[in-house]
Amino acid sequence: TIGKAITLQLRERETLQARATSQQTTARQVVAPRGALHDRHGTPLASTRMVYQIGIAPAEVRSPAVVDSLLRELTPRPRTLPQLTATPPGEALPRWIHVPGRHSGRVVDALGQLRGVYLTPVASRGYAAGEGLRRLLGRVNVDGRGVDGLERVLHPLLAPPPQQDRVLRDGFGRRYIASRAASRTPGQDVLLTIDRDMQALAEQALRAAIDSMEADGGDLVILEPGTGKIRA
Repeated sequence: TIGKAITLQLRERETLQARATSQQTTARQVVAPRGALHDRHGTPLASTRMVYQIGIAPAEVRSPAVVDSLLRELTPRPRTLPQLTATPPGEALPRWIHVPGRHSGRVVDALGQLRGVYLTPVASRGYAAGEGLRRLLGRVNVDGRGVDGLERVLHPLLAPPPQQDRVLRDGFGRRYIASRAASRTPGQDVLLTIDRDMQALAEQALRAAIDSMEADGGDLVILEPGTGKIRA
């Protein structure tokens, strides 16, 4: 009725608008790089590289030939590649295609600009070689949180600040990024007093001493005279 329409438009307008917004808008956590750990000379000891998982919604793709061409350029190349333009007659494309592996680089950037291609960022953490150094640095879990070593102690500095994108869903269920986080702010880099070359020599000397003495293990710490800074 006219009276009911007036009531909805005037009295309940703000309530209904807020309800519609909450149903159509969600927040998506942004994945940003974790801060790096460097030795005293600035050599990276632990760093994060952003890689991407690739998903394709064939029904949304506007340029299947371009997508197929870019997928063939992926490095490393997946063992099995979807062919959007080579579907046998009478056979329908799946609703969703997952491209195996994690990828980065120019090809991924180009794919991310195409409709129907979805990139899921994954933070890949890499470490310098050396068993003793790895124990000192520690590691992160699947959620990117430091669980031991310096990764755990320095987690408040290394972890990127919480960031979110605002995602809007239209009447057909399709999702669009309505607003992005102001910036993909990474965590803070940390310069350690450790010297990577000195650490390698220390580990080599410790292994030789353990072998010669037939010991179960040992510890070695190298300090800089006068400052007390730990070098290895």
